[in-house]
Amino acid sequence: MCRFYANVLSCLLILSPLFCLDMSCSAEDDPVVADRPGFSSSTSIVGPGQVQIEMGYDRTRAASGDETVAQTFPLVNVRKGVAPAVEFNLFWRGWSRFSVNDQSSTAENDVAVGVKYAMHAATAHHVSFLGAVNLPTGDASVTSDHVDPTVGVIWDYAMTPSLGAFGTILGTTTQPESSRIYTVQPAVGASVSLSSGLSAFVEYFSMLPSEKAASQHSLDAGFTYLMTDDIQLDGSAGIGLDRDAPDFVGLGLVYRLNF
Repeated sequence: MCRFYANVLSCLLILSPLFCLDMSCSAEDDPVVADRPGFSSSTSIVGPGQVQIEMGYDRTRAASGDETVAQTFPLVNVRKGVAPAVEFNLFWRGWSRFSVNDQSSTAENDVAVGVKYAMHAATAHHVSFLGAVNLPTGDASVTSDHVDPTVGVIWDYAMTPSLGAFGTILGTTTQPESSRIYTVQPAVGASVSLSSGLSAFVEYFSMLPSEKAASQHSLDAGFTYLMTDDIQLDGSAGIGLDRDAPDFVGLGLVYRLNF
């Protein structure tokens, strides 16, 4: 526990100048756009003078083997706009409670820091770059105990005012044992606006490791509901399309602060 809070405090002290930039800028009038609840992140960038807090609850169930259920909360993603095309991200999945054959345990997850950069923005399509570094702050049962980077490209395309396509391709590397595993994570989906505040999506994503682990393929769907321009509720559920991909369900809340 002390190790986790010491690492988080160090990250915040090092990166605190980012939260002090552009605080005098006025807020944008556009409704909040979140990186949750799907696998793909959004291409949107939080504007300077804004902080967006995204959080949620997730429950996963193993597709095969032991009866393993994991519940994770609060899945925090703090997004801060530091320039018109750049945002800073601080991720922490929080605590995970694992239940395996009537045995339970709880573990603290790692912290990650990252940036998102808007590479291209047009009326109908957007492309953004995402980079993050996972820091070994979590408990031994859930951390690789190494610094693990992720890079990727996110895109979206508005086919009509109410129908759009989106996707991402991520490259990650982890070192759970003596050698590193490199994983490609592609995703593609479609979203539809059902009303002025209600939207839905469906998405396919997969995890394709270089070695040692089996590939996973999943399908998920969900909704987002804007309570106000600055508050969003969401829910999603997914199923594994093979024996190694888990089923899951989640709920979330997004809140944007304007300075």
